[in-house]
Amino acid sequence: MHIGDEKTGLSRVGLLAAILLCWGGGVVAMGRRQAADHTDAHRLSDAAGRVTPRDLYFRVDQNGHQVGFAASRLDTAEGGFYLADYLMADRWVTTPTSRGNVSHLRRTTLTNRVWLTNTFRLRRYIVQSDTGTGETVIQIDPVGDTALQMSVTPPPNMGKPEQRTVRGTPLDLAPTLLPLALALGGSRPHVGRHTEFDELDPVDGPRRVTLAVAAESLFVLPDSAVIDTTTHLWTTFTTDTLRAWRIVPDAPLVGGGAPVVEWIDDEGRLVAAAATIPASGPVTLVRTTYDLAHENWAGKNIFFRKAKAQ
Repeated sequence: MHIGDEKTGLSRVGLLAAILLCWGGGVVAMGRRQAADHTDAHRLSDAAGRVTPRDLYFRVDQNGHQVGFAASRLDTAEGGFYLADYLMADRWVTTPTSRGNVSHLRRTTLTNRVWLTNTFRLRRYIVQSDTGTGETVIQIDPVGDTALQMSVTPPPNMGKPEQRTVRGTPLDLAPTLLPLALALGGSRPHVGRHTEFDELDPVDGPRRVTLAVAAESLFVLPDSAVIDTTTHLWTTFTTDTLRAWRIVPDAPLVGGGAPVVEWIDDEGRLVAAAATIPASGPVTLVRTTYDLAHENWAGKNIFFRKAKAQ
């Protein structure tokens, strides 16, 4: 996607954050409606009843080197649960000065949080993104049963806050919830399955999308780690074999752009992904242990914030 004028640019940064943090190709898909299972209120309620709270961690690599850290927290909250995804990645930026070009690290941070009732109804949805020029915040709240209030707060000195109300329901799914609903709201994922969702796009509002299960594979992932006393880095101690499914949209991205390639487990949680971070370029994410993902990352001490229910 291309960032155009100031208003569109700010919105698209938020959308790109959602694309990445959802880690599901359906975020920007225009879904077809043929031969698909439609996820209704009953199916979503069933999915909510199967949610298992758990924290997951990911190493973020670019060109074979670690450039960041990501975490996904699924936890209970009063009267329901919430899902929070965080990603941080660094890139080298060259700045011309009177003494010549100077290179320095600039950090991209992406945060996606959604609060739901115990029947999968939306309470609040917040997307935050900062590519190094200030934080953009998109917040969506249900208004009754037939409308959604969408607010956009740009970085300081980059425009005025905006607010609008659109038609929608608390059952419209934030993009980050699509993999959960797909895996938990019906039969176990299988290749060839298509499922329709009413998705809550953080910029454009509700729309219908379709996700397809395109492939199945086994992944061997680190299950525990031990410190190497020589290098003072964490190394894999034991591994676990995990079955995963590749989830893709049924149509190309709206407006073009690089698709998100996502593999999820039978609980709808991310196993591995390939995506493009705003202003940073293509990266890969692979599930691992906290020590291997965070403690081994050279930039770990710069910034990290855990999710908390609000």
